[in-house]
Amino acid sequence: MRFHARRWTRLSVALATGTALAAGPLAGGLAEAGDAGGSAPMRLAGLFGGEGDGGEGVSRPADGGGHRSHGAGAGEGGEGEGSSSAADPATDTAAYLTGLSLMRGHLRAGIELYRLGAAEAALTHMKHPRDEIYTDLEPAFAARGAAGFADALEALASGVRDGAPLAEVEAAYAQLLSAMDAAEAAAAPGRADRFRSATALLRSAAEEYAVAYDDAGMLRDAHEYQDAYGFTGEARRQIEAAGGPEADEALAVVSALAPLWPALVPPDRLETDASQLFGAAAKLEIIALGVS
Repeated sequence: MRFHARRWTRLSVALATGTALAAGPLAGGLAEAGDAGGSAPMRLAGLFGGEGDGGEGVSRPADGGGHRSHGAGAGEGGEGEGSSSAADPATDTAAYLTGLSLMRGHLRAGIELYRLGAAEAALTHMKHPRDEIYTDLEPAFAARGAAGFADALEALASGVRDGAPLAEVEAAYAQLLSAMDAAEAAAAPGRADRFRSATALLRSAAEEYAVAYDDAGMLRDAHEYQDAYGFTGEARRQIEAAGGPEADEALAVVSALAPLWPALVPPDRLETDASQLFGAAAKLEIIALGVS
């Protein structure tokens, strides 16, 4: 499976040029869905907390039939084909972080689904980082002197595919995250890089969420809903890593999005829509302009 170059090109051009995102209101306050006890079967615990921190629920397989793939390269077809302003992850640190974080977003959704016992749905998320993104980041790994982690990606996907015990899958996941942390550190990202990446991740999450539900609020694609969840969690991680005086305001923007995911397994109907994510991305971009 290969990524849609048009979609990544739009994302990379935005990273390179600072193109304004869709405007929208800032919703304040912190939001947490569910509790650690999992008393309600369709609620998430600690939404966007940590690396895929759990949730409790009864799952059904994600519908990957309409899944739109993601990638970490630019300049192949579609809008902005061959554009000199398209960001190259080998030289643009924000684009590099975004590629890594798109992978981590898939993995975040996948591990949470596996914890819920939804192995089939989890596998679709565990496979996509290697299928869609990893190969396109390999030149960036070489350029930045970062070690790859293809074997760790495959080990995790194989464990999920084989229905390995949760403890084994958790161990493989932890090992993979450690390798991805090292790859990220090799870029020595600055605070501005992380804020730019977080903005791009929220924009990507908005595009996924827009596919997940139709205009009437009816579910079309569970996989895209879960992608949006994972990418938003990764935006939060980048902001937390950046820290600084802007982080509190930015984290409030992200935390206010929690009601968009009442559970990791999506309900058939929701009143929320992608405009909230597009608006949050616009707000985050404005905050990022003040980060040096």
